[in-house]
Amino acid sequence: MKKVLAHFPLYLFLIFYIAVAFATYKTFPIANGEEFRILRAKETLDHFFIGEFKEKLEQPVPNYFIYNLYPMVMVLLNPNFYYEWFHLFNLLFASIGFVAVYALAVNISKQVWVRAGVLTALLLFPRFFGELGINPVDMPFMVFYLLSILAILKFGKNSADHWSTLLIGVLFGITQGLRQIGFGVYILLIISDLYDYYNGQKQELKDLLKTKLLKYIYIFIIANFFMLITWPNFAINIFKNYAWYLFIGSKFYLWDFGLLFFGNFLTNEQRPWFYLPFFQLITYPIYILLLFLPTPFIFKRLIKNKTYFMLSTALFFNYLLYFVLKPVLYDGIRHFLFLAPIIVLLAAVNLEMILSALKNKLIRFSIVGIIAINLLILTIYTIKEYPYHYPYFNKIAFAFGNPYKLFESDYSNTKYREASEWIRDEYLKDESVYSHSDLKSMLKIYACDNAFTLDYFSHKKFLSVIQKEKADLIVCDYRNLKQSGYEGEIIKEFYLNGYDVLYVMKLK
Repeated sequence: MKKVLAHFPLYLFLIFYIAVAFATYKTFPIANGEEFRILRAKETLDHFFIGEFKEKLEQPVPNYFIYNLYPMVMVLLNPNFYYEWFHLFNLLFASIGFVAVYALAVNISKQVWVRAGVLTALLLFPRFFGELGINPVDMPFMVFYLLSILAILKFGKNSADHWSTLLIGVLFGITQGLRQIGFGVYILLIISDLYDYYNGQKQELKDLLKTKLLKYIYIFIIANFFMLITWPNFAINIFKNYAWYLFIGSKFYLWDFGLLFFGNFLTNEQRPWFYLPFFQLITYPIYILLLFLPTPFIFKRLIKNKTYFMLSTALFFNYLLYFVLKPVLYDGIRHFLFLAPIIVLLAAVNLEMILSALKNKLIRFSIVGIIAINLLILTIYTIKEYPYHYPYFNKIAFAFGNPYKLFESDYSNTKYREASEWIRDEYLKDESVYSHSDLKSMLKIYACDNAFTLDYFSHKKFLSVIQKEKADLIVCDYRNLKQSGYEGEIIKEFYLNGYDVLYVMKLK
């Protein structure tokens, strides 16, 4: 009973989180490209049930590039394509990630407040929490990456014939399928075994490697077998596709739409080497950044804590891959969403170490008070902007000017839902000349981006058109408006955190 009660912060958090999910899932917008992932999943699902594969969606990205297991399960559970239900499923599945984070926190600290603090910090981390409901790619990767680390820590010492080998293999297979960087979990497994060897395991290194090598082979075979049977169109030409898949991250020719960085549009080649750490600097809550800074110094003191060591190693390893491989990144920190929980975990333990080392109660109280104020500010921001809270910038970003016009902000163009609802409920109420049923006389809207969202929430009261010359109104976000150079009368603006990011306009 005591063990059950010891985890009451997790139970309280899950009750609150699930209640929020059910209370708000219908308010979530549809992210740009979300429907593309869902339709690709439907194609793969048809392949499993019908036995043939046909790409119904004309896109430059071939289906073998995309691992559709997670969205395929969503389509299986939601065959009517209610996007509100997709968002609910995302939110509920993300709770597994919170459980994994909590389990890692239990391994890393005995303090209940540290475990509760980690969950609270992630819930009030806009760039993290804001992605969970609308991101069917990076969110599940985050979940399976954390589960893989947890499995390594819990079952890594077991022999090759232990049932956990199958579990680790399946987790690794899904992780590597969701993102190429997921192959790094094999390195973490080897590092975990070497850590055990150098910390008291009485066995010759040569004998250890012989024993472990068989387990590594088993895990690799299981992982790739599971990935291939759940990714049939990849398996058609496995060796060619494998080579392509491993290196596409640094040569992603399909994305070169111009990276908004300090107000200018950069090509892939012009992307600065510090793009990821800089975006983390301007989008992470400042108190987390400050608490994370002492990690290199505290690492020496906590190296005997294997969980702290493995999380630090995972973080260092992924930064190393980023700087060496130079992947094509965009959309801020989205591709490295899985690093946020790791950084928060390390920051929380750093705080515990700092507070335990301080003897002055006033200083300790001041530190806790400052963090509490930061959490209060983030709470107010989240409530105010929810569910459009993910494009968050901290005070460092504002030191450079208006970050919503300097950098990628609402890169998923979620605000198009608000524009669609305003046109549907407000604009058409005053414009009686437009019909709601006759196609020829219906209001016609051109969307610079995310036209699917505009159409989905239109309730068929206006038409989305693909040629701006045929449109009565244009809906355009700041980034696309600046690139296109469209000029006209702006009749409505939409805001994030008080800054205009989306416009409804009549062309000149």
